[in-house]
Amino acid sequence: MTYLKIVLSSITLDDVTCKDGLPIHEVNELLDEHNAIKERITEREGELEKLSSLYRAIQKRLLLRFKDKNPAPLNNLDLLLKSVYQKIMNISNDIKSLQREMSNNCSKLSFALEILFLVLKIQTKLDKVTYETIRSGLVIEQM
Repeated sequence: MTYLKIVLSSITLDDVTCKDGLPIHEVNELLDEHNAIKERITEREGELEKLSSLYRAIQKRLLLRFKDKNPAPLNNLDLLLKSVYQKIMNISNDIKSLQREMSNNCSKLSFALEILFLVLKIQTKLDKVTYETIRSGLVIEQM
């Protein structure tokens, strides 16, 4: 057993004190950030849905034109298709970036909540059962 494990195993909750307040402000900031990211993802997914339906409509028009024996001019439909495709790719990349940001935020939020519960446990000298009951109210790992 390492020295640190020996020292930590000898410390009880009565030996630890915390005079600072609960880190509620930090948790609230992280929750606000979490909700803002979630909202931005939802907005971008809505935009992606609209552009995808536009892309399919343009494809159908192009296919109909190419099926004719004497096709009508494309009237820049090919350029429009490329432009919409590029916008779809940009939005997809934005969504991926936002999802990475959400993952980072979830980790930060998870740690902040864990600290909040530990400080609460130390300040109020909760027994293990009560602490686990309070902690189980939120599924920290899946946020």
